[in-house]
Amino acid sequence: MKGYVCIPDTGVMGKYFYAMTKGYFFIDEFGTNSLNIEKQGTTSHFVYCAIGISEENIDHAREMRDLISTKYFQGRTIKSSSVGNNKKGFEKRLQVIEELLKLNFYIFTLVVDKSKIDSVGLKEKESILQILPANIYSKALQ
Repeated sequence: MKGYVCIPDTGVMGKYFYAMTKGYFFIDEFGTNSLNIEKQGTTSHFVYCAIGISEENIDHAREMRDLISTKYFQGRTIKSSSVGNNKKGFEKRLQVIEELLKLNFYIFTLVVDKSKIDSVGLKEKESILQILPANIYSKALQ
């Protein structure tokens, strides 16, 4: 998704100022759709995460993606689920994070504790799946 990234910049006396620049957002989610958290296999939280990269940094980000894919994933799609949940997998994740820290990007997250949802209207799966992405999009594009 393409939009405007709000970039923080420390100004006079530590005050933050924000500048709008064109950028790209890469959004993913984690969690099960069911609000019945007592059901086995259902997550207690729903997480949306957006990575914002300014237009001037997008080519470098794509180069870094290709490098990480080649170096750590044999040229395949970068997926955390393809990394083991053991010490070796943990070390691999740390190496990938170290590579990513060379990029200039912003992270926007929205974490919803599904046990706190008490509105009858939000108990409908379709409602919550429409509201949550709209919330992260609006926050990311501010």
